[in-house]
Amino acid sequence: MNNEPSSLSVRCLLVGTTLAVCLVILDVSLRLLGQGSRSEWSGFYAQGETVYSLKTNVALRCFIGEYHFNVYTCDMGFRCKEPGPRLLGKRAYYMAVGASEVFGWGLNYEDTSIGVLAENLERRGIDLLNAGSIGHNLTMESATLNRVVTSAKRPPSVVLIFLNPFDMEMFDKNPGLVIHMGFMYDKNANWRILYANRILNNLLPAWRFFKREFRSLPVLRRADRIDSSYLIMYAKSHPIRVEPRKIDFLAALTELEGQIRRAGGTPVCIYTPTVGGFILDKLKAEGKLDNKIFDTQFFPELLKAHCEAEGVQFVNFEPILQQRFDAGVKLNIDSDPHFDAPTSRILGEYLYHELCASNLAVN
Repeated sequence: MNNEPSSLSVRCLLVGTTLAVCLVILDVSLRLLGQGSRSEWSGFYAQGETVYSLKTNVALRCFIGEYHFNVYTCDMGFRCKEPGPRLLGKRAYYMAVGASEVFGWGLNYEDTSIGVLAENLERRGIDLLNAGSIGHNLTMESATLNRVVTSAKRPPSVVLIFLNPFDMEMFDKNPGLVIHMGFMYDKNANWRILYANRILNNLLPAWRFFKREFRSLPVLRRADRIDSSYLIMYAKSHPIRVEPRKIDFLAALTELEGQIRRAGGTPVCIYTPTVGGFILDKLKAEGKLDNKIFDTQFFPELLKAHCEAEGVQFVNFEPILQQRFDAGVKLNIDSDPHFDAPTSRILGEYLYHELCASNLAVN
């Protein structure tokens, strides 16, 4: 009987030692396969005077799982194809404002919709500033426009306002973010734990391996699985669908459009749907969700009606994306809701042709 505690301790020690050896072998093997340590120690965000923005002249490699992409910013703190000074010169320039879909999260710049549009406009002698930043809303975009007009000493000829359902709902809300070492965290979450997780991601390939394998479990990768945030956003009971919230959103959008016009520019509204919205519609069609509770068309219909009333050009990405979704084409990055490179390139080309059709892509 007296030997039982000692025997248990020995067994626990053996199990612990075995696990440690297995982890070391796994870690070494992953390094030999090219999945070694990372150097993602600082991010690209900076706290500005009024809103957060991007650091200037950044050249960073960012990661989503084992996939990586490059982020470069110019001396104005905007994403671009290479770091350095942004010389606008005397020719016309356009400006794109919005959140992550404008920034091009998860993609190299040349594969983003804005990068493709910029390449096309360049051939017509027009510059395009990508003023998008993850989480930006209409209030922040207004401040960014003021900063650009002040620094460039002249306004953009055209301002492209990108909106998705989450942008519309968060149009005036303070996102409550903390910026630490250039990374952005929700201040209501424990950002220190999240930053510690980033350190482990950098140092230990085995840590990333276990996280990746957990996320790849079949129950988490079902084609019909939908995040609860989409169920909330597309619910007919959502506050954005009724007054005064809806009226306040339209007033904020009208004010931004007026600000653009007063500066001498032309506003264009672009609606970007979500992959979750397409999945939700598919589930409704299959009878797996109640059609009386959810509605994905409220947002594009609201924007279209507003633009018709205000004389603003409206571009809707939903039809072209719906065609690809119905054809079974994958739209988003693995383990991430943002659009992948093929989808983003198609959107960039589509927007360019829409601007050409309305004679806006003319210097």
